[in-house]
Amino acid sequence: SRKSTIEVAQSFEQIAGLNAKFAETAEGLSAVSSAAITLSKASKESLESSSTSLVGIMNQFDLAADQADRTVNVLAAGTAVGASSIAQSAEAYKNFGTVAKGANITLEQSQALIQVLGKKSLFAGEAGNKLKGSVLQLQKAGLGYKSGQFDINDALTDANKLMGRLKTAKQKDALATKLFGAENITAGKILLENIPLFNEFTKGVTNTTL
Repeated sequence: SRKSTIEVAQSFEQIAGLNAKFAETAEGLSAVSSAAITLSKASKESLESSSTSLVGIMNQFDLAADQADRTVNVLAAGTAVGASSIAQSAEAYKNFGTVAKGANITLEQSQALIQVLGKKSLFAGEAGNKLKGSVLQLQKAGLGYKSGQFDINDALTDANKLMGRLKTAKQKDALATKLFGAENITAGKILLENIPLFNEFTKGVTNTTL
């Protein structure tokens, strides 16, 4: 790993402190630590920072230790398809991950949403906050529940259908503000205008290997 035994031992301790379940078996702890080392190399961040980011994201999505490599691969693939770096994506997840999990948005879909905003120069914590606000507003409006559970693709499609029924720009702007709230209007419009890109990015970060 080209990491010192002291660094790796500290990584074990840190990971165990952030999620005790990962430390229940040597295999689980080793899997997460190994993934953190890979993430550290890919992101050029410290092992400590990478371990914190990785476990934080896994905790938000309730992922088991055997999903550590998947998480790292999604983060790395995001940088390949979009503009948000691994570190920026990790910051976005801090503000958005729990809401995404609660809204049935997968790890891959949430990375795709982060990258869609990154293409429009919304990054890190700001992107996470805007995505959190946008998703909560769509849920509040009752959009995206065709299957009985919230679906982000359906929600954005439903919102676009409502927009399509309006004739003037003034009416559409008023609806966008009502749907997303003034603080999320920019992000909301970006999402509505980039559904194909969201689906493309989702495919691009799914089942990848670093």
